[in-house]
Amino acid sequence: MYKRQGSLLNLLCHLGADLTGINVSGLAVWQAYLPNVPLSGANFAHADLRRSQLTDTFGAIFAGLFSADGSHFITGELGGYLRCWRVSDSLAAWTVKVCDTRIYSLALSPDGTTLAVGSGNHTIEFLEVATGRHRRSLRGHRDQVCSVAFHPGGRLVASASCDSTIRLWDLETGTCIHVFEDADQKGNRIQIYCLRFSPDGEMLISGGGDCTVKIWSLSDRQLRHTLVGHGGHVLSVAVEPGGQVVASGSADGTLKIWDLPQGTLLHTLNGHTNHVLSIRFSPDGTRLASADIDAAIYLWDSRTWHPVNKLHHSHWIRAIGFSPDSRTLISGCRDYSIKLWDVATGHALRTWSGYSNWIWAVAWSQDGTRLVSGGGDRTVRIWDPAAGKCLHTLRGHTSWVLTTTCSADCSLVASGCGDNAIILWNAQNGQILKTLVGHTSQVFCLQFSPTEGILASSSSDYSVRLWAVPSGQPLGLMQGHHDWVRAIAFSPDGQRLVSVGQDLTMNLWDVHRGDCLRTWREFDGWVWSVAFHPDGDRLVTACQNRLTLWQVEADAPIKTYERHSNHIRSVAISRDGRRLASGGQDRLVILWDLATGDVLQTFSDHEEQVMSVQFSPDGRYLASSSADETIRLWNCETGQIQTVLKAEGLYEDMNITGIKGLGKTKIANLIQLGARQG
Repeated sequence: MYKRQGSLLNLLCHLGADLTGINVSGLAVWQAYLPNVPLSGANFAHADLRRSQLTDTFGAIFAGLFSADGSHFITGELGGYLRCWRVSDSLAAWTVKVCDTRIYSLALSPDGTTLAVGSGNHTIEFLEVATGRHRRSLRGHRDQVCSVAFHPGGRLVASASCDSTIRLWDLETGTCIHVFEDADQKGNRIQIYCLRFSPDGEMLISGGGDCTVKIWSLSDRQLRHTLVGHGGHVLSVAVEPGGQVVASGSADGTLKIWDLPQGTLLHTLNGHTNHVLSIRFSPDGTRLASADIDAAIYLWDSRTWHPVNKLHHSHWIRAIGFSPDSRTLISGCRDYSIKLWDVATGHALRTWSGYSNWIWAVAWSQDGTRLVSGGGDRTVRIWDPAAGKCLHTLRGHTSWVLTTTCSADCSLVASGCGDNAIILWNAQNGQILKTLVGHTSQVFCLQFSPTEGILASSSSDYSVRLWAVPSGQPLGLMQGHHDWVRAIAFSPDGQRLVSVGQDLTMNLWDVHRGDCLRTWREFDGWVWSVAFHPDGDRLVTACQNRLTLWQVEADAPIKTYERHSNHIRSVAISRDGRRLASGGQDRLVILWDLATGDVLQTFSDHEEQVMSVQFSPDGRYLASSSADETIRLWNCETGQIQTVLKAEGLYEDMNITGIKGLGKTKIANLIQLGARQG
């Protein structure tokens, strides 16, 4: 009977029933499967949820590996958290926040006692595996650390960065003993995304933005081989335990198998349909695992190089790792899930489900009466900022909503997502009008033309697209970037469009002809955001921790603005052109005098990094959205918070008084997600 009550809840979930406010108080609800099911206002007082699964509090997983003895695994998250999980009971042994930005890479020391962490704060952090205690930090990189690796001897660590360098560190002294610099024949910097040591410790293998694999000699510190063959960025490399074979995974959707001593191509493995994000050899050398942007993991037989199994998540998979005995595989995904797999059968042994609702984007309606936000919970919300309440919650996306914008006549809302789709919504009733399909990867930025019915979009498929609105018909495709296009902005007259991205460039386009009018290459890192000045003659970009003011017809910058201590994610200019706003990974929102560069206000109330800033049309208020799951409305004159907007939590006001069968850790997770006791 107890199982039946749990099964009934499972059936209701499968049928899409609304369980908010449900009353199961005092009931024995065993084996209920309720991850990511909204239960706000539900009454579970004194209910018995033995062997039931609910949502945990971790976010999107970007790195993962097993401990040396296989009893634990460690995951690194988008928000900078590390968690060490016990395999035996599925609970976290420890949780540590090491930075405010993404964790890109994890590496385990040869003796299994130390964890190295590469993250977006430009440092390498070292922690004790058993306790999570912080040991030391190494500083020297000028951009995010994409990959870290321990030398087999344990005394050296190598780190690869988007600053185009590999640094070799002596762990006894904490000093950088050598820097390998990577550039193409024209001297252009090459971002380095991955690296591994050979098992004998004689060579370093790296992959990067020039679509090649490079093999570096540690003895003479010279480049030994450049392996050419991929048609896209090399995002992951792995070396088989015997040291004779290197595997590489690329944005071109292929894996390549190389002879390490000779530097020759042995095989090309096809099967993935998009970017291969992560690859790993099993410790016994019999399997190669590869994970991609289209939610698939392939397991390959390393003798025949044929696929033997295909495993699935629902979104990008960046983290995979084999257990020491090669029998199980851990995978972590952007959909807030972790899975433990049986390598022999391909069956999922266990699934952990997390939850996060970063507010990635916020936009004002043109009349200033509404705010539109996009969140990590896959929804678009329309807010009344004056009343401080949510008017509509729009559902239709299947991943994070990364960008939102409102049409000039206030009739349309557009949203772009990690599921590659753009949705046009009726701003009055929240109904879906059109779904625009064309991008082959996540949509980062949307902008309506200020003068005509055109919507522009940018994506991690390296392109900018133009769409007719409201019909949704494609109007144009602008290709010129060689990496993710992070942001776009229309000129005030709607005739030009500027785009910026991770290829360290900014392009200016003619909207109607589709021609690239000008390219700026004077950047030393990813360009996260861009805004046109109302005069149409100037631009402001956000790169690293600096804002830069540019003249559209000149190559050199006019002025720089520096006060942030970490990457700036968003920049906005007031309609009168006098003020500039920026929000960054240092949790700060800064209001600047554009002409003088003086700081007018610094807002420091956000508890996590700031994702988006937007001035109200009249310039009186500034809206900021954050990874702390809030939107804050600031009075630009007084510096005071006008309003704080926060969506209802997954378990908001859920009564769990006297709940049974969950344990202290799981109860604490429910409370963190909004539940209450008493």
